[in-house]
Amino acid sequence: MKKIVLVMAILFASLSLNAAKMAGPDENGRIYNTAYFDILTDVQSPVLGVISYSKRAGGFDWTKLNENLANFSANQVTYKVTGRIEIPSSIETDSVYVSLGKNIKFWNATCCDSEYTETCNYLKNKSRTVFKLSSAINGKEVLASDAILAKTKKDAFGGKYVEFEIKFYIMLASDKDYRRKVKAKILKLFNKNFNQYFSNFKIQVAPKSRTYDSKWVEPKIYVLDE
Repeated sequence: MKKIVLVMAILFASLSLNAAKMAGPDENGRIYNTAYFDILTDVQSPVLGVISYSKRAGGFDWTKLNENLANFSANQVTYKVTGRIEIPSSIETDSVYVSLGKNIKFWNATCCDSEYTETCNYLKNKSRTVFKLSSAINGKEVLASDAILAKTKKDAFGGKYVEFEIKFYIMLASDKDYRRKVKAKILKLFNKNFNQYFSNFKIQVAPKSRTYDSKWVEPKIYVLDE
């Protein structure tokens, strides 16, 4: 009898978890814990999709990104994540500080040769492959900083929010033999140089204040159903 109860409890928990993952839009068309995930390349029409976000599970689920990098075939690609950050009602200021994660550097990086013996500064002339991780809050680019001040917006339902965008751009050099060798190693290079940043994305907001750094809260994110 105890085994039956245990099995039923596990099954119920599993069903509840799957239901939570597949939660649909609310009465206003907002889909929470979700962002748009678009893949833009030079070889086909844009692939439009979504990506999940969990405060408990460590941020964004980058499975689709890793799968695409493992089968990389484009010469230029931009992976773009966009959505809205809902400002909690406890924050009353019209402007807020926003952090997408600690110690994430938004910069240009390049690979100097097809063997990946080093990662060089993007200002050097030897660079042949360009990788760029960038982000923006309300259209304003975030550079090497853990926080940015942004003015809140009002949605159609009276709630306050700010918009965020994360972009990861790859451009390969034109040499065909070089491209063939590099494409097979894109995921390896990503894991070596960028995976630490992607695994550290953690969205936080704080009221405009001189002491904002002690007032961070973890908000919900959402997109509008399309």
